[in-house]
Amino acid sequence: MATSTRPGDVLAGRYRLVDLLAESGGGRFWRAQDTMLERYVALHVLAEDDPRAEDLLAAARDSATFHDARVLRVLDAATTDGLSYVVNEWGTGTSLDILLARGEPLGPRRSSWLVAEVASAIAVAHHHGVTHGRLNPENVLIDRFGAVRIIGLGMDAALHGIPRGDRAMDRSDLAGLLHCCLTGTWPGPSDSHVPAAPRENGSPLPPRRVRAGVPRALDDIWREIMVSPHRGRGIVHHPVEVGSAHAIRDRLLEFIGDPAGLPQALASSIPAINELQPVDLPSVRDPRPRGEADRGAPPAEPPTTAIPTPPVEPEPAEAEATDAASADEEPTQQVPLPTDDAGDDGDQQTQETAAVAPLGPGDPGDPDNTGGADHTPDPADDTAARAADPDEGLPPNVSVSDLPTEAGMPVFDDDTDDVDWFRAASTPPPPPPELKDPEPPPLFAPDPEEGQPVRRPREGVSQPRRAQFDPTPPSSPAPPPPANPWESDFTDTAEQPTVPGRNWFRLAMALVAALLLLVAVVVAFNLGRGRTPLGAEPDDTTPTPTPTEAPAEVTGLTAVDFDPFGNPPEEHPDTIDRTVDGDAGTTWRTMTYLQQFGPEGLKPGVGLVVDLGESVEVAEVEVTVVGGATDMELYVGDDPPSDAPQGEPAATGTAEQSTVILEPEDATGQYALIWLTSLPEVPGGFRGEVAEVVVRGR
Repeated sequence: MATSTRPGDVLAGRYRLVDLLAESGGGRFWRAQDTMLERYVALHVLAEDDPRAEDLLAAARDSATFHDARVLRVLDAATTDGLSYVVNEWGTGTSLDILLARGEPLGPRRSSWLVAEVASAIAVAHHHGVTHGRLNPENVLIDRFGAVRIIGLGMDAALHGIPRGDRAMDRSDLAGLLHCCLTGTWPGPSDSHVPAAPRENGSPLPPRRVRAGVPRALDDIWREIMVSPHRGRGIVHHPVEVGSAHAIRDRLLEFIGDPAGLPQALASSIPAINELQPVDLPSVRDPRPRGEADRGAPPAEPPTTAIPTPPVEPEPAEAEATDAASADEEPTQQVPLPTDDAGDDGDQQTQETAAVAPLGPGDPGDPDNTGGADHTPDPADDTAARAADPDEGLPPNVSVSDLPTEAGMPVFDDDTDDVDWFRAASTPPPPPPELKDPEPPPLFAPDPEEGQPVRRPREGVSQPRRAQFDPTPPSSPAPPPPANPWESDFTDTAEQPTVPGRNWFRLAMALVAALLLLVAVVVAFNLGRGRTPLGAEPDDTTPTPTPTEAPAEVTGLTAVDFDPFGNPPEEHPDTIDRTVDGDAGTTWRTMTYLQQFGPEGLKPGVGLVVDLGESVEVAEVEVTVVGGATDMELYVGDDPPSDAPQGEPAATGTAEQSTVILEPEDATGQYALIWLTSLPEVPGGFRGEVAEVVVRGR
């Protein structure tokens, strides 16, 4: 049998080849269908005499010795018909190279989560003695749930002729995956379609120099992976080494902290590829329904049939012109024929009769039997006639049921299955009345008619009658007022009664106001004489504050440098005495560091210990620095420190220019530790410089 493979071939009587996914030097990677279990599988195929065939089968046997959910399993491996093949589980998802090519680089937390998952799976494989050998972005899949899957464990390296068992290659590829997720470029040793990372002096640039916004912690992890801890610069920056995949996973999980929501965030980063998109089709008008007679032919517009009306005799002035015109042209009528359901075309037909004689008395078209005489129809008579006989006024052999109905909508007959059509009314409806703006109301009430009052009383409400002015004096005394003043001219001249007790209430309010004013004057007078508000002598029992004793400078100080993280633990001990010699012109300098102090730096800090000679209550410590802003902490104790300070400091401060005063509270001891936590930047790194330390105590 030929060793070539083509789509549609069935390998080992079971695996039908579907799609060729990749090819490398005669080795082919297929998507195949397992005809026995009806599922898709991944198939690596090599010729039996290929030098890589033995390594391919050996890598398949090694991969089958362990199981991890993030690694696609090996299902079958054999040699048959001159071909060596390995069958793997088929994984669905988007490879990392496609994800980065279609979108932006992943964020720091998503990148750390993805690489930590890959490193965890590789750590399990290394524990069982299996290596990947070619861990590039093409071999990392992310499914729609955010889960990470690894393909080609050992077998992809065998197809490319890469030796097995090189764990350093896997560690470098893990660093490359971290760099690739953060920057979108590939610096790893394995080949990839992702654009190569920029290089300087033959080495890839760190992620922080390739893309802005990369955290320093991830940049340091990448540097430590690329540089083995055994070849470092003498100091391990982190207590956990990153020389293994397990350590890389721990460092990344330490950076992540709480991983909640990261798989969903990673799944949301997958671009919409090969997804079915809805297609909006233009709207199509529904076809017009047709009846039994219209089947097999397009619907035709029903013919318009005019219902004949009685002729109107023209005016005498126009009679001569009308007779002359009728002599040359005889009138014609369109008479509809009944619908022939048995006809071939099934369409309604009309015939036009020419030279129809004028209607005469007794003709079917002359309902009034007037022979065309002058007759004006009465609408009431016409309506009554139509109600009595619907076919009244129609030509012979024509009834209302034979006429097409009005306007474009089918009407179905339940008994005969015939279809009629509604048509628009021939007489348009009358237009609506014209809208007119309402007349504005008058600004002023109209003038009343002569002899009428200005205001008209409302109906049902009795109005008082007002007195009319009479300029003549009355000759007799006025009659007594009626009981109801609204019924006659009434003027109330009686005096209103006085409310009882009102004057007494006003007098009481005035007395209260005068009493309050007197009390206020007495209190003000007593306070002005230095007495109590009631006039008594004040009690001089208020304690007089004791003046605080000014702190005194502590003399006879000695100082030593303090660097518990140094190797050796020294910070220029030969010049440390300059900090307590009383001369601000002499200084002591720390070592020069490439990184600033802090949790992500080389060490948390350095400092100096000042021996006070005896236990002293420290009031303040004045520190003079040179070079720029320096952050520091003060610790006071009875024993000299041996390790890095722990707990809360007695005081903290920052020397922005040159001098800072640290003022602790309740700090007593013989030794004062000045712990520098931040150094000013100098050419080539960071370095602190202290000129003088002055301690004052009580």
